[in-house]
Amino acid sequence: MESHIQRGRPDINEVIEYLRASLGPVPMDGTQQQNRNNCKLLLDFLSKQYPGYDPVAGAKRMIDLAMGDGWHRGKCTNVQHLYWNRGKIIALGVASKPKEEPKQPPPVVGQLRQID
Repeated sequence: MESHIQRGRPDINEVIEYLRASLGPVPMDGTQQQNRNNCKLLLDFLSKQYPGYDPVAGAKRMIDLAMGDGWHRGKCTNVQHLYWNRGKIIALGVASKPKEEPKQPPPVVGQLRQID
């Protein structure tokens, strides 16, 4: 028998636990209810804006992007910061993608000989 029973939506629990683990020793700000409400809003936003993608994976990616940025790292101690700054954080992910270079034909090294 499990000693700790998880209540509520599993997707919300997963995102909040991921943020808590990413913060390490720093405690989360806000009440549990505030974090859960903002997490629901964030997951609903991600599922509506990006219907082909998993919203939980998107929220985790946002947490990783925020923790990797110097400005957001110190301020991302609750889900409310993720939700309110979602556009800026998503833009970090778009900017960090490597741009594809245009394909060019291979350089001509020399004259081709005709084979008889």
